[in-house]
Amino acid sequence: MQNPDFHGDILERAQKYASDNGEMLGLFLTSGELIGFGGLKNKGDGRAELCNLHLHPDYHGQGLGRRLAVTLMDDAERFGYGILELHVTVTQMAAIGLYKSLGFRETKRQVFDVDGASYDTLFMEIAL
Repeated sequence: MQNPDFHGDILERAQKYASDNGEMLGLFLTSGELIGFGGLKNKGDGRAELCNLHLHPDYHGQGLGRRLAVTLMDDAERFGYGILELHVTVTQMAAIGLYKSLGFRETKRQVFDVDGASYDTLFMEIAL
């Protein structure tokens, strides 16, 4: 799993999303260890972004990422959003497969250059 610190203060981000008709959910073991998380961010005009969806690699293939994504999709609909969008780097084939299986469709591709590295990024969305 990507280091959660990459996203900054997760609690602060969760509070920001929640204050603007969104949320941040976490997946925890019974021991309290964080193994995954994902968020809904208000994008305006009836759109939300499924963002920061990460699951520790030790827990891939168990349906947990799908369960988290579906919960966030259901919540986006309950919050009143009509469109849910996301972006993912093209190297994340398992994530792209998951999103396609959930009904997301590709809307565009764009390459971002950040600190000398290029990230080929796929944008997807689904009508709720």
